[in-house]
Amino acid sequence: MLNPIIKKALANDITQEEIDSIKAVNRISDFDDIFTAPRHGYRSNNHYYQASSALPYLIKVTKPLLLISAKDDPFIGFTATPNDVSDSVTILDTEHGGHIGYLRYRSDKGRAKIILMANLQNLILTGYPKR
Repeated sequence: MLNPIIKKALANDITQEEIDSIKAVNRISDFDDIFTAPRHGYRSNNHYYQASSALPYLIKVTKPLLLISAKDDPFIGFTATPNDVSDSVTILDTEHGGHIGYLRYRSDKGRAKIILMANLQNLILTGYPKR
């Protein structure tokens, strides 16, 4: 999963020290700490994550919003809870689903679509419960 990100980073104007550091990373958070955060003016990967997160804004949502997240998302690592969102937000927190664009299973790829459709159908039939 890191290979395309690393290739893009290596195409930038970077020092040999940065190249060596990038090639040594094994986790997205390490990559963000040594490359993404400093390149975009953040102090650290945590500062970058905090500044780019939508989480602080979810408590202020006034229009109906369906928030879909997956517990196995390799990037996010956590999901919003009912205490994090306004009453206008419905949380659909699935066991599986990965991250947008990175949904890859060795088993039946159609399974994720079936799970999503079943969850959406349930939400529609129950009138979108608030939490």
